[in-house]
This record gives sequence, C-alpha cells and structure tokens, in this order.
Amino acid sequence: MTEQEMVVQLQAARETITALRKRLVSIEGGEKRQPFQKQLSAYQQRIEEEQLKVKHSQDWARLLIENALDAIVGMDDQGIITHWNPQAESMFGWKAQEVIGKGVAELLFSEVQRQTHIQGIQCFLEHAVGDKVIGKIVEVNGMCRDGAELPLEMAVTSMQRESKEYFVAILRDISERRLTEQALRETNENLEQLVEARTKEVRASEALLVEAQSIAHIGTFDFDLRKDLWKSGGNLDEILGIEGPYRKNFKGWLKCIHPDDRESVWRYLNAHVYSKDETSIVECRIVRENDGQERWVFCHGKPFFDGEGKPERLLGTLQDVTERKLFENNLIQTQKMEAVGTLVGGVAHEFNNTLAGITGRLYLAKKSAQGNPEQLRHLDKMDALGYRAADMIRQLLAFSRKSPLQMRVIDLSSFMKETLNLHRYSIPENIVIDTSIDQTLLSINGDRSQIQQILVNLLNNARDALEGVNSPVISIGLERFEADVRFLTAHPQIKHRHLAHLSVSDNGCGISEVDQEHIFEPFFTTKEIGKGTGLGLSMVYGALQTHKAVLDIVSGKGRGTEFHIYFPLSSAVPVAEHDLNKQPLLGGGETLLLVDDDPKLRETAREVLEMLGYVVLEASDGFEAWDLYSANEKSIALILMDVVMPGMGGMEAASNIWQHNRDAKVVFCTGYDRQEVLNEGELRGCSVLTKPYHIDELSRMIYRHIHGC
Repeated sequence: MTEQEMVVQLQAARETITALRKRLVSIEGGEKRQPFQKQLSAYQQRIEEEQLKVKHSQDWARLLIENALDAIVGMDDQGIITHWNPQAESMFGWKAQEVIGKGVAELLFSEVQRQTHIQGIQCFLEHAVGDKVIGKIVEVNGMCRDGAELPLEMAVTSMQRESKEYFVAILRDISERRLTEQALRETNENLEQLVEARTKEVRASEALLVEAQSIAHIGTFDFDLRKDLWKSGGNLDEILGIEGPYRKNFKGWLKCIHPDDRESVWRYLNAHVYSKDETSIVECRIVRENDGQERWVFCHGKPFFDGEGKPERLLGTLQDVTERKLFENNLIQTQKMEAVGTLVGGVAHEFNNTLAGITGRLYLAKKSAQGNPEQLRHLDKMDALGYRAADMIRQLLAFSRKSPLQMRVIDLSSFMKETLNLHRYSIPENIVIDTSIDQTLLSINGDRSQIQQILVNLLNNARDALEGVNSPVISIGLERFEADVRFLTAHPQIKHRHLAHLSVSDNGCGISEVDQEHIFEPFFTTKEIGKGTGLGLSMVYGALQTHKAVLDIVSGKGRGTEFHIYFPLSSAVPVAEHDLNKQPLLGGGETLLLVDDDPKLRETAREVLEMLGYVVLEASDGFEAWDLYSANEKSIALILMDVVMPGMGGMEAASNIWQHNRDAKVVFCTGYDRQEVLNEGELRGCSVLTKPYHIDELSRMIYRHIHGC
C-alpha cells in the first residue's frame, strides 16, 4: 500500500470515528453506549497504529529524500516548488527556504527549456499525457544559482493529492558522465583516426610489398593439398604467363614446369615435402603458359600437416631468377675469358719467343743464301709466314684482354679479310659464307680489337640464328657508301657523306619487333639459358658509339636478320705493312749487353747482333745483367733487356742500373703484351720491342739510341 492510499484510508477512519462519537453522545444510558464505546476504542487503536505506520513511512521517505544522491524537487500543477532536498541545494546553490513557493521553470531552466517545461505540464493536465517528459528519463540543461549551465538527467512523475496534481522531479548531475562520454568520443575518434592511419599504412605497406614483389619478380601461392587446389598471389600469374581461366591443381602446377625438370621436381617434393616437415627450396625452369618462353624460377615453400601427420597445405613464394641466371652465366663466361686470356698470354709469350728465334735464324739463313735467288725466295716466304703467325697471336691477345683503345687508320677491306680468315673456323661447315668485299682502299679511324669484336659478335649471332635451318647462309658485305639527305636525316649523328657500309645477314629465325627494342640492352637475350650472355650486341653497340658509326637492323620473325653498319671514312692512308726487304743499319763495333732467360733465343739474337756489327755480352737474368754491367759499364753502349725473367726481372734490373747510371740506355724486349708487364710511367722514354721483331727494326732502334738520331 502506498503512502497516499494510507493517508486516504486514515482520513476515512477519522471521519468514521467522528460519526461514531456524535452517535455516542446522542445515546443515553451506559448500557447502550458501551458497545459503541468499544467499537470507537477499536477504531481509535487502529487509527493510531496506521498513523504510526504512516509516520514511519514518512520518516523513511524523508530520510531517503534528504540523503538521496540526486536532487529531488516537488512542485504543484502550476510548477510552484513544494519540496527541495539537500542535494538540490548542493547541486543548484539555492537553499530550500529560498525556492519553496517559487516557480521551478524560472529558477532551474533556461528560456528555451522553460517554455518546453511549462508546455509539458499543461499538456499533461489537459490530456493526461506527459508528452515527452512525464514518466520518461530525459536529458536537459539546468541552470545553477550563478547562472552556470548544468547537464542533468531528469525523471518526472505525477501524483494526486486532495484532487490536485503534484509532480516530483528527480535530477541527476551528469557533468562527469558528459565529460566521460566526451573523453570516450575523443578516444573513439582518436582510435578511429589511428585505425584509419594504421589501415593506410598497412595498405601502403601492401602496395609497397606488391611493388617490391613486382620489381623482384616474386609471386606467392597457397596450395590446399587435400582439395588439390592452389591460389596465386602477387605476380605469380604474370610470372607463369597465366592470363585467362586455368586449372590450378597439381597437374596444372606441373604443366608450368619445364618437361625436362618435372621428374626431378616431383622427386624432390615427394622426398622433402610430402614425407617431412621441412621447408622446400627448388630451382627449376618453367614454360610460360601464354608465350611458351622458358624462364628460371626459385621456389621456396613451407608444408603444414594435420593431426595425423599428413600434409594438408603448402605455402610459399616463387621468384623469377632468369636475369640472375644470365648474370651467373655471364660471370662464368667472363671468368672463362679471363682464364683464356691468361692462357693466351702465357702461350703467346712462349710462341713469340719461339717465333723470335725462328725469324732470327731466317735472317741468318738469308744472309748465308745471298747469291741464291731461289733459296732467298723460299726464305722470304717463310719469314712472312712467321710474322703472320705473330700477327695472329697479337689478335688473340687483343681479343682476350680489356685493352685501352688504340685508334689508328685501318684499311677496313684488308682487315675484314684477315678477320674472316681467322674466325672462319668458328662457323660450322654446313653454313655457307658468302662474302662480297670491296677491293679498294676503305680507310677508317678505329681500334682493331673492337672492330674485330663487332664482326665476331655479328657472326656468332648469325650462326646461332641458323640452328635448325635448311640451307643456312651468312652473307658478309663491305662497300663504299655515299649518304643521301634521307639517310643523314634518319641518322643526324653522322656528319660525313663518305661511309664504309658493312653488312652481315642470315636466313635464320629472325628477331621480332618487340625484341628489336631490347637487343642492345646488356644481358638481354632470346636464346636459351647457357647459349647466350646477352652481352654480344650490347658490346657491338658500345663499340659503334666509340667509332661514331651507326647501325640499322632489318628483321622479322622467321624472315632472317640483316645488320647494316656505317663507318665514317678517313682520308688518311694506313701505315704500310713492314717491308721485309728493307736493309738494316749496321753497327760499328759497339758493345751491347743482351739479357734473356731463353738460351736458344739468346744464342740466335747474339749471332744476329754480331752479324750487324756489334760486340755482345750475354746475361741470363737480372742479377747477371747487373754484375756484367757493373764490370763493363764504360764499354756497354746499350742494353737489350728481356722483361719477364726468373729471379730479377728486366724492369727491376734496369732500375738498379739507372740508380747507378741514370744515362744508361735500355731497349726492352718482350713476348708478352707490353701493357700487362710494363708500367709506361717507369720506362723513362725507353723503346719497347715486341717479339718477334723485324731485324731491320731492331737495327734501326739500336742505332738511333746509340747515336741519338
């Protein structure tokens, strides 16, 4: 029973007692009044008991109201404050005696909310409907005594007393909650911003990863071994050449692998992936699905197993390492070339020493055969063959080393013939070589070694393009060419109209238009792994730039290839070949110190020098040369010094002699490439003869150094 119901019943009981008392007064006689008096006492007792209950209830209500943590404000139907608990005093700053009897709207609400409050009460009184406030919890902004706004949570209920409506508002200060909510909102916003920023970073990282995978040619795969299905990620499809629908199962995976590698890959996977919990590393070839191109890939996978130890998943990456394989092959090829260069250098030294001995003996033989024309003719031809062999050795040295450019005037016609004769044996016999070389003088300014490399690389390309071709033919042409306006417009770097036109063509497989854009790039090749380094045409291009030449290419898939090279002609005349019949200059009995570790060559050289009119002292190494020079310094006019000798070499011996006599005259002789064994800065103006040397050249050099002319 509510307090209001108890008050109503107590009022009814009081009215009943008053009626009983009136009746009791009207009754005369004690016997008649006694029952009514008992009844009145009983009612009186019940009233006292109920009044006590009401008092207890009121005390509890007052205790709760006065100690409530929320403000409790009572008001009548006009909005006049009737109750104001201590928490309301604390919350709003008004004492109870200051506000009771005053309108709640004017005290606690701003102008805007004041009208809303009044309209809500009127709506409730007229329609018994609390609009948006009565019986609900709403949030409003209250106003404190000092005018400060206070966020509140308000619950309003109504009750009737003595046929009049009263309202009770419970007001809770939600300032801290608002602050907490604001802090939460800010935290949420910060978190959202942080999440958004991190999301952008992740997306950026993913984009960078995708870009890095693209640059590194890496793709990823996720192989569900139970379902026999794999998913590709990154650049895997691009690496494998998959463009449209493709059955991504185990058979589809094996289909991508080169037929020659499938069995070894399957054996490896079966041994390492399907039977052990190991990371698999496989390097093999693939055949791209879209264009059939062979590529090398490096596959790195990690298997995962179920509870029974059976493989259920394989995750990993696949990287296209074709460029790396090409680089490795090129490195191996470079190392081979270095080894060949070292071998050629060593062989050339021995061969040149031998040729020097042969040409020296031929000179002595020709001197002995004076008066016998037939013998002299044979000996001259032998002499020419010896020097031709020496020239071949020089070409081999030039081809096998990285030598500095030696630009000189070259007769391209003669040089082409020599080079073709030297490299004809590198072309298979089934390939017909058709040559058309202009016989007139075509002088260009160039480096013999680089021009030789240009021709050899073009020949090698033509040879490889003819593999599997019926009736293979390589055509080589050289002619004089007069550039017209159209040609000069197409090649603005050409400044001369007079050109030498070199052409190398074949009837082989040809080069596609797409590949023609890349053929001069280093390491680009359309050949299989192991059959090309991708450096040949890039070397050709670099050499052409050095010689201010231009190149045109005419080719197509299956239509053969034509390379056309145009060199600017020079008006200079090449230095004539050495005249074998030129007479040497004779000495006048001067003493020469001959230093060489080869006893047979030293013997031949001594006899030649003595025939030229010199007195010869012999030394087998640098130590002996120093001893002989120290003992015969005043008589020695010139030293002929071999460069590479056991013990003390020629440069060290010459340095010791120059420390003793800075004016000592030395001519160095060597069968090695002079740039490999001599430091030009230490020669002090001395001449260097390369073995085998011409006798007349030797005699003139000795004569010039002795007599200073």
